[in-house]
Amino acid sequence: TPELIPTLYAVGGLNAARDELVLFLANPFPEPRATRIELHGAKITGAATLTQLTADSPDAVNSLEAPTAVAPKALTLSFDGSDTTAVLPAYSLTVVRAPAELSRKR
Repeated sequence: TPELIPTLYAVGGLNAARDELVLFLANPFPEPRATRIELHGAKITGAATLTQLTADSPDAVNSLEAPTAVAPKALTLSFDGSDTTAVLPAYSLTVVRAPAELSRKR
């Protein structure tokens, strides 16, 4: 039998009022994961913003002693048309917001 490969969790949507694509990507595993993002029917028209929430452990919490143990980081991500590659840190949630030109098929 083939070995099971751990997956990432992802969901996406469109903020039509802002012509913005929004992706939520979760890596619940103890090592970083590189992933290819391919968007069909959308062309990214500018730099995407990433907000990543990550910690050393899935049980990490903020406390008075460590108030930023779990804190968001703001990054940018470049797309080549509608494709890109991103590395998702271990135990992370990444939110991608990208300005998009959408093909509207009916």
